[in-house]
Amino acid sequence: MTITKLGDVARTRHINDVVGSYGFELESAGRGKMQTRCPRPHKGGKDTRPSLTLYDDSQRFYCFGCLWWGDSLDFIQEMERLSLQEAADRLQRNNLPLMKDRPKPAKRHRNPRRDGVLVAAAVEFYSHILFKEPEGEPGRTYCRGRNVGRATARILQMGYGGGGLAKHLTDMGYSVQRQMRSGLFLKYPQERFDKMVIVPEIRDGKPVWMTGRAVIDEVEPKFQAMPGGKPILGIGTTTPDEALVVTEGVFDYIALKRWGFNAVALCGNGNIEKAIAELKRATPTALVFAFDSDEKTLLLMQQLSQESEWPVSTIQLPEGVGDIADLGMLADGRERFEIAKLNAKKVELEIENSNSGYCGCGNSDCGGCSRNGRSADKDGRADHRVEAVDRAR
Repeated sequence: MTITKLGDVARTRHINDVVGSYGFELESAGRGKMQTRCPRPHKGGKDTRPSLTLYDDSQRFYCFGCLWWGDSLDFIQEMERLSLQEAADRLQRNNLPLMKDRPKPAKRHRNPRRDGVLVAAAVEFYSHILFKEPEGEPGRTYCRGRNVGRATARILQMGYGGGGLAKHLTDMGYSVQRQMRSGLFLKYPQERFDKMVIVPEIRDGKPVWMTGRAVIDEVEPKFQAMPGGKPILGIGTTTPDEALVVTEGVFDYIALKRWGFNAVALCGNGNIEKAIAELKRATPTALVFAFDSDEKTLLLMQQLSQESEWPVSTIQLPEGVGDIADLGMLADGRERFEIAKLNAKKVELEIENSNSGYCGCGNSDCGGCSRNGRSADKDGRADHRVEAVDRAR
């Protein structure tokens, strides 16, 4: 079974049904989203608030507490400790309703479009706190601890939620109703990004969205983002006709920008189709993925390699380094990343070819993998998902 086919299997059952079948209570988190408690351990024990968000459009989930993300197959693997193929078999045998049999949801009122004026005002306010106000000291301390200097923070228009945003916006003449619709508040006047370092997405020189990372242990969840569609962080400031480094986390992205790389961060963006469209619009000469090549990332890389003319490669980080943010803490981090980037391996994933008679592994002597002891599916093609992962790494 190919990567694409496994993705199709994951979509045959609605993500809400799969998660709910394990006894998790779901509650609405806005249009097209549901939330529940994450089954994975969190700092201090279990998830104490609904940190796991399920997205109806992409049929994926993302936990803002532990950063776990995936689809139905990933969730089943975690709950039952199954292999990927076992999870796919489990899902196909399950008697949950097929997506096509689900009743259409009631029509809901659309959320208002993001208020760019208020987003820009909030980014400016948070930036002022980070750089000039005593309330910004926790943010400054956190940035120093992550090797993020003032110059980098200013270029990226970073800020800190030190409180007082509601009063500031009211003093500027914006109504409470408009502020409540902006997505900047959880429950007015409670700020969404309180006690968080924020990083905005900039388009045409203006902030249009932001994400935040808590700097105080007591704040949960650790990550927040403005509601609605999630853009790829940094996509609005990429340099065309250059290689583009694609990473996962906010501080991975910050480290790469500090080092001068053309970079973006997915930030848990589970919408593969949207991510592909945004990356293609950046018109890079090559894509270099710089984080763990799990199944979701491989699916994204596979589709990009098939639909674009640029090479797609993946970086193996130095041994003992968890992510690029960790590498950014080292004095020779940039040099070590440069070496890893030079040794990036081209992604070679299966592309089905019905005329070839082979499974797509690239070995003409394979004979549909039957000679290698692998079981082929009914179309004569074999499961090369694990092999694809190994090659990409």
